[in-house]
Amino acid sequence: MNMNLLATMAALEEQVVFYKRLLSPKGVSQGLNVERIDLQSTGKPGQVQYRLLLTQVSNKTAEVNGTIEARLVAGSRTVSMPVGDGKFAFQYFQSVSGEWQLPPGMKPERVDIVLTSSKGQRIQKSFKWEVQGQG
Repeated sequence: MNMNLLATMAALEEQVVFYKRLLSPKGVSQGLNVERIDLQSTGKPGQVQYRLLLTQVSNKTAEVNGTIEARLVAGSRTVSMPVGDGKFAFQYFQSVSGEWQLPPGMKPERVDIVLTSSKGQRIQKSFKWEVQGQG
């Protein structure tokens, strides 16, 4: 079978699981969440493309909004990076993407994403720094 077809099928199955979880929140932790982050090399030194997926699983269908921040961590050094325009507003999910230019010599170990809703809920989720396409 064609490898591209298998990859497409796997991606579609992942999307179906994602939408089922959003629409049927039974047994799933409720509330605001950073579902995933994808990091991709741009080919330029120290420059990385990011794509975040934010979700809200709730029995209510109210829109959630607030601020978003990324913190790159390398040992004891932490650098705050902008994420989009620094804000989010969505009902079920939102994808946020852009590029970061890393400070010279910084080799992050992880990225912490911090969401603060307008209602005061604060979510922080850490991800291992794994950049795809880095050579």
